[in-house]
Amino acid sequence: MASKLSTVGIPKGASAKVSIINNSFLWDFPVDNYIQPKVPGFDKFYMPTYSFLIENAQGRKVLFDFGLRKDWHNLPPEAQHEISGDGIKINVEKDVVDILLEGGVKGDEIEAVVFSHHHWDHIGDMARLPSKTDIIVGPGFSSAFLPGYPGNPESPILQTDYENHKLREINFSGPDVAATVAIGAFQGYDYFGDGSLYLVDAPGHSIGHICGLVRTSSGEGNDTFILMGADACHHNGEFRPSPWHPLPDSILPNPLTGSAVHPCPAAKWASHLENKGRSKEMAFFDIPDATAGAAYTHDVQASRKTISNVQDTDSGDDILVILAHDDSVRNIVDFFPKPLNDWKSKGWGVVSRWAFLKDLESACHESA
Repeated sequence: MASKLSTVGIPKGASAKVSIINNSFLWDFPVDNYIQPKVPGFDKFYMPTYSFLIENAQGRKVLFDFGLRKDWHNLPPEAQHEISGDGIKINVEKDVVDILLEGGVKGDEIEAVVFSHHHWDHIGDMARLPSKTDIIVGPGFSSAFLPGYPGNPESPILQTDYENHKLREINFSGPDVAATVAIGAFQGYDYFGDGSLYLVDAPGHSIGHICGLVRTSSGEGNDTFILMGADACHHNGEFRPSPWHPLPDSILPNPLTGSAVHPCPAAKWASHLENKGRSKEMAFFDIPDATAGAAYTHDVQASRKTISNVQDTDSGDDILVILAHDDSVRNIVDFFPKPLNDWKSKGWGVVSRWAFLKDLESACHESA
């Protein structure tokens, strides 16, 4: 069992303003490609696609992930093949830059865009941003995916996704190691140099996959953070329950009805876990093994270690984990242009912890 991560162990630093943006919805993603064991009735994902705007005390602005491009039909053949092959449905009306502009932020204010990884629902359309906007990627990205399409007909990214932009690859064990600190079992690169934003090495899902940890408050007592989890997991049931947050006997707010008055008994979910050989301290899901999940997880063992690290990060009450496609927080937290910084005082961490169980209502009937 991993040790509980205390925010006291993270070096003190400044806080940054952070907002969450959703520019698209993806649905009919086959669940079996990403998580196991099966829950009858939970066969498809319904996914928002989140980006985060981070602004430090000096006004420097960075995007973590860039959502899905509005003209997704222009994605390279490799990406189109995945969309059509998996039967994925897409609804996207605006690019992230359009949403930013509506909220009073111009594209030329963005210093850099961090790609958590190369997948088409995270890298947007960089042609919408000026050439002075840098691209930040994780280790191994350049050698794995450049040149883009059409220079390499099999590349999953377009040449226009990076052309005319400086592309900087973070190496957690090389020249960037001096700015790297331990965050539990993670390694984090101090992007601004003030401790407000760490880019976190989170391998497994894809070559160069990284997460982001933004400090949302600082001062006396424990600082608070948000872990921008990208695709380290695709469902909160991959790291919850846990030894630190076991499945309770009853859940409030009720994840099935949203009621803040009438709690939801959790006995049926506990019975489901037991039927799957799991305790109330074990997550509902794992990722498929190397054979079944090879097309969707680059390195299964590394991915499982990353998920364990996410669970470690989720062990306390001062870090809120938000995955790139976490539909369970969509009706709980405020979205851009409002900030997320007051998430703890507003109780969003407590309210959202078990909200993902709405996806697993069928497990209650299965175990009846």
